[in-house]
Amino acid sequence: MKLFVYGVSVRTAPLEVRERLSGAEDDVDAAYAHFLRVAGIYEVVLLFTCNRTEVYLLAADSKVADEVVLAEFARLARAERESLRPYVYRYEGTEAVRHLFRVAAGLDSLVIGETEILGQLRRAWEDALARGATGKVLNQAFLRAIAFAKRVHRDRRLNDNPISVAYVAISLIRQIFGDLRGRRALLVGAGETGRLLLAHLRALDPERVVVLNRTAERARQLVRELGIRGEGGGLDELPARLEEADVVLTATSAPSPLVRPEWAEEALRGRRSPLLFVDLSVPRDVPPEIGGLPGAYVYNVDDLKGVVEANLAWRRRMKESLEGEVAREAQEFLRWLEELDVLPTLVALREKAFRVQEEVLASLFRKLPDLDERERRLLRKHTRSIVNQILRDPLAYLKEQAGTPEGREAREVFVRAFGLSEEVLRRTAYPSLRWLTDPEGEEDVQTQEGPSRTASKEVLRREVSSHSPSPSSP
Repeated sequence: MKLFVYGVSVRTAPLEVRERLSGAEDDVDAAYAHFLRVAGIYEVVLLFTCNRTEVYLLAADSKVADEVVLAEFARLARAERESLRPYVYRYEGTEAVRHLFRVAAGLDSLVIGETEILGQLRRAWEDALARGATGKVLNQAFLRAIAFAKRVHRDRRLNDNPISVAYVAISLIRQIFGDLRGRRALLVGAGETGRLLLAHLRALDPERVVVLNRTAERARQLVRELGIRGEGGGLDELPARLEEADVVLTATSAPSPLVRPEWAEEALRGRRSPLLFVDLSVPRDVPPEIGGLPGAYVYNVDDLKGVVEANLAWRRRMKESLEGEVAREAQEFLRWLEELDVLPTLVALREKAFRVQEEVLASLFRKLPDLDERERRLLRKHTRSIVNQILRDPLAYLKEQAGTPEGREAREVFVRAFGLSEEVLRRTAYPSLRWLTDPEGEEDVQTQEGPSRTASKEVLRREVSSHSPSPSSP
């Protein structure tokens, strides 16, 4: 078994490719169903954001993983797999774990250190957890990555100078207009990114802001919560509201463009000032041909790269200084994983020892039929204690040496010396590992609507309090 990460991101693929892999709800359902049907795929988490589409896998080998991921990417993009191959990156083993920790902390983001990705990563893991697509390995990996990211943002104070894609979009508006006094802004989308845009937009002091959303009440609620001068409404108001706006920001998950060229053309007719579109959506809400209309200026997420560069010199230095911590965290997780790998041998050895104990006791009880129940309990208790004491040092040695050449050699010796058949090892191997380290036999907490934060915290509590080592402190 090995960990793999496959993906396309703003660093490897143009927007035209990424938006085809953005993952509508039905596509996500089908993707999970596909992965979970494939023999040799044990755990999977799918991450879809405007800047990346990634698949985190625990798989039998790279051949299985390569085949299923490329096939699924081709299905999502409705393209030939070979046409996508140049854009897809792959990490495995140590590099896959490091990549997860970098992504969680925002160190692999277009805007280094941004915090939006942490929430997106957590929701992706919780979604996979609710679907039963994860197990002990990816649960532990994601929980550690989330804890690491929180610690980095707290201790390194990456949020003292907030820079996110939403912040960069507002910086672009500031560069063009200065402030927005006397101007009107239109925001399409009332999700997390829309909320960030609206919060940053207040600093530009617009005369009025209109927020439109598929659910009009959610747009109105966002305006009320942030206390901004404006109003909310539904997407049916979009054509008319374009004519009133000086700046249009979009941040939705719509599968196709929301702004029609003829609406933009009508909004520009007779206008003296330019109409600025800043489109943070993937797929795009504003078709590129609108940028060719006189007086219209269209910026998408890829166009923000230049603005980002001006703000990120110190964050690059911070990223370099954090690589050591990423490496240590990844190594700690891999150590845990190596220890997990030896558990089938430990369990098989204990099972055999206690089976021998029970066989001997059964023989003894037949020969001593006059023993009462108390005497039988005492014999069982003390013989079990003898077995535990004999096994304690060998099992501790195997656990301590897990992942080392000495540990692998010792494991092979134990398997041969104690006659632990491959059949026994297979029976105690993954995916039955949950009961090996959850003595009470608890199942991962899930709900039909999806796990709450309380549920994921419960998973965290059980994961780190099991026989595995807890995440290291800074």
